[in-house]
Amino acid sequence: MVLTAVLDYVGVATFAMGSTVRARDRRLDLVSAALLGTVAGIGGGTLRDLALDRPVFWLQAPGYLYVCVGAATLMWFVGAGPRRRQTLLFLDALGISAFAVVGALIARDEGVVAPVAVVMGILTATCGGILRDVLAGERAVLVRKDVYVSVAMLSALVFVVAVELGLPQVPAAIAGAAVGTVLRVLAITRRWQLPPPPRT
Repeated sequence: MVLTAVLDYVGVATFAMGSTVRARDRRLDLVSAALLGTVAGIGGGTLRDLALDRPVFWLQAPGYLYVCVGAATLMWFVGAGPRRRQTLLFLDALGISAFAVVGALIARDEGVVAPVAVVMGILTATCGGILRDVLAGERAVLVRKDVYVSVAMLSALVFVVAVELGLPQVPAAIAGAAVGTVLRVLAITRRWQLPPPPRT
């Protein structure tokens, strides 16, 4: 499906660029930065495909690797000033939401039940970033307070619920990606965080 490919490439490119900016800030060389960008871009989708016992997407379409390496190389050379960083934050919001929808969509096409499709959406959107953080020796996004994993869950959930209610996949995917992107942007601009557990 064209929509799946578009959302997938958007997610891959934005994750690779965002990861490379962080790698550049840590003064990593181009090869290391490109590796981290590639892991962030394809890591979640790889785990999703392995979990669903389907061909790994970038082995079938190596263009994803070219996009990761190309986006990482570009960001490594041009860098990112304050304005560009702000743009990348918004693109990252779109990337998270796009990946979550793609993961849920692919899972539904594989015939899994709705709750599993939501989990596959979350895995697709977050595991690449988690793997990147582990390799870079940073605090994993999973244990940060930002509204990140929740965005992936909401995007996948909106898509799955919309499809279950009879909405065609294309408008359901657009709705899921839009809702998640808006939530992430609001969380960034207004510094929203999820509450910690109550004290006992």
